Amino acid sequence: MIKSPIKKKINLALIGFGSIGLIHAAALRKLEKQTGIVLKAVADPKPKNKSLNLLYFQDYRKILEDKNINVVTIATPPNTHYQITKEALAAGKDVLLEKPPTLRIEQLSELAGIATKNNLVLFTAYHACYRPEVDLAGQELKDKKVREVEISYGEYVLNYHNSQGWIFNPEIAGGGIIMDSGINAISIIQTVLPYSNLRVIKTKLSKKSNFKVETSAEVNFTLGEIGKGVLKMNWFHRGDEIRQITFRTENDIYVLDIVQNQLTKNGVPLMGQDDERRMVDMNIEYEGVYKDFTDHLIRRESLVRTKELKFVLDVYKAVEN
Repeated sequence: MIKSPIKKKINLALIGFGSIGLIHAAALRKLEKQTGIVLKAVADPKPKNKSLNLLYFQDYRKILEDKNINVVTIATPPNTHYQITKEALAAGKDVLLEKPPTLRIEQLSELAGIATKNNLVLFTAYHACYRPEVDLAGQELKDKKVREVEISYGEYVLNYHNSQGWIFNPEIAGGGIIMDSGINAISIIQTVLPYSNLRVIKTKLSKKSNFKVETSAEVNFTLGEIGKGVLKMNWFHRGDEIRQITFRTENDIYVLDIVQNQLTKNGVPLMGQDDERRMVDMNIEYEGVYKDFTDHLIRRESLVRTKELKFVLDVYKAVEN
């Protein structure tokens, strides 16, 4: 829910218009009257769709030069995020930044400093945590001691990406399943348990043959002083997608099912019912992203989340050591 009234229209341009860019565009257009954000232009050397009534540019710098554009969303490959965001902030634009926001913590800290210095809004968008069942889980567990967390993710990555795509290039993507899917899962943990301190204990990463990035992972971590957790992920899972997070307290077991939009407590649904959904509905996530982004724009407040990226980088560091 948008908490403040919209006083004037906000002109936004998308930098990066691949598959995720299309989801951004759909959310923006659906929420235009509610948010006051108007999608005006896109920049992409090879846009996924040119049928929308928008201005199209191959060079994103043309958008940064446009004084009529107030805000940019950066949905390009991760290794470009830092430089494009730095240029966008220098051009006086507020920025919504897709995950992973950067490939190094120092880069993200630098961008946050630039935004603050210039009274601009920098918003790191972790879309997976903008779901009603995630919000409810946070409310349910707010005053409870969580002793154990288990994250189970299984999907067939080629449903989303071409086998030759940039996501399988470590120099572009920064990693594999942990950098892409793992960061989403950790964003949910940090949203449900915002004061939790996650520390990586042990990591096992595996690669499918002919792939340069990890395609499966098992990570053990501590959860504050009394809790523990495990993250298990597989990019070549066959069958219905699995995206579940189990929270165990002293007396109860909560299961958050992202595919089914469901939260259960001791097996009893608190939200959602079992259905035949087989893949995640990402549209609801991006609608939540833009509602929150609108509130931050109106309040002129940045949202720069660093814990998710730090966890991912710690996973890779644990493997190196």
